[in-house]
Amino acid sequence: MKNKYAITLDKEMLTINEIISIFQQQEDTEPLQSLDLNIVNDTLNHIKEKTDAININYNYYQNEITQMRFHSCGLECEFDFERDYFEGIYGVPCSLEAIFQEWSEFIINHMECKTEIVELDSKEDNKIRTKEISELFNIPYEILKQILSESSHKVVEVIHNIELKDKKTLNQLPTHLGIQIGYKEENKELFIYYGEKHFPGLYRGLLLLEIFNLIGYKA
Repeated sequence: MKNKYAITLDKEMLTINEIISIFQQQEDTEPLQSLDLNIVNDTLNHIKEKTDAININYNYYQNEITQMRFHSCGLECEFDFERDYFEGIYGVPCSLEAIFQEWSEFIINHMECKTEIVELDSKEDNKIRTKEISELFNIPYEILKQILSESSHKVVEVIHNIELKDKKTLNQLPTHLGIQIGYKEENKELFIYYGEKHFPGLYRGLLLLEIFNLIGYKA
């Protein structure tokens, strides 16, 4: 079975700590265990196949893949202020999650789309957006406001310039990821509700690749 050890959307979801423990090398003298190495290699091969399918040249994201493959906390998460910063945002004191998130941003930008992270503040536009999301996902407005105000991670992401011929295409996405996805045809906007817990960057990137593959987008 090709890439049988890969972390994919259709398998049971791993926690962010499990993902990082698989990918990171604590010290240069401590190589990855053989199973973890198989998972890393198969996952990165799976990513390349999915990315090739939407015509993104490997040379454009090779740097991110290299950082994922050879991440070493001993070298890259050396300072306390760095670890504190990443833990405050992602809940883990490691820069690897930031690399996964940057890779996800690369995918969106390279597909000529734009991302909007919904935040809670006093601006009227944001109030309207929050109400819109509340109705779209059938989440009580006050509850959504509370989640947005208490969360340091992405709760809702809106991807602009997405054209879906049939919204039923989204039904092919896995349903066990703990997220909700909606679409507004009039503005060509795809809404992703990640919820109260941080959605790991690796899965965010895999989800975006799957969406672009399903709707037939090409770079």
